[in-house]
Amino acid sequence: MSDVLQSHQTSSFLFFKPVRKILDARKEKMMSDVTEAHKKNASAQTLLTEAEGRIRDSKTEAVAIVENARKEAEAIKEQTIAKAKAEAIRIKKDAEKDIEMSKKQAQDDINKSIIEVALKASEKVLEREVDSKDNEKVIGDFLEEMNK
Repeated sequence: MSDVLQSHQTSSFLFFKPVRKILDARKEKMMSDVTEAHKKNASAQTLLTEAEGRIRDSKTEAVAIVENARKEAEAIKEQTIAKAKAEAIRIKKDAEKDIEMSKKQAQDDINKSIIEVALKASEKVLEREVDSKDNEKVIGDFLEEMNK
């Protein structure tokens, strides 16, 4: 029986080595797969972190773009208002100048009419011929009197 036992031990030992080799190879493959999975997971995590950073940066940039556009719109609005106010002031000043010129022209026209009437009246009152020197004197005196 000892031969059988020894034969069994020998055959077990002989079979054990190839099985052991297969199991070791399988273990090695599994360890390699796990290591590879860890590497891929780490790589994916890095890519995810980078993508999240890019998204965060994009959101920050979008907020900055919107804020910048708002500021530019506000500046354009202020510029437009300032231009409109300046134009209104210019129009008002032009209108005031036109009114003043019209007043002056009307006053000049009135003065000329009064002078003409005064000259005709003075000619009739004096019943004499009035020379240009007398005319200028009468006109000057009359204008002085009117401007007082």
